[in-house]
Amino acid sequence: RVHHMQPSQQNPDGGRIEKELPIHVSNVMPIDSNGDTTRVGRKRVEDPDTGKGRWVRYAKTTGEELDV
Repeated sequence: RVHHMQPSQQNPDGGRIEKELPIHVSNVMPIDSNGDTTRVGRKRVEDPDTGKGRWVRYAKTTGEELDV
């Protein structure tokens, strides 16, 4: 990312400086079993023993469930 700096004592030239910045957790994509990044979806799955449903996260590319 580029940061525009004014001239100062530490940076006498000023100008555009490239800076490494952290990525927010909401912008991180998980990796599926193929090693590719994937988007995440949610679907409701019923437990066959109890008949109750629960929400699970799944990979949109492969359809497999993701661990939390």
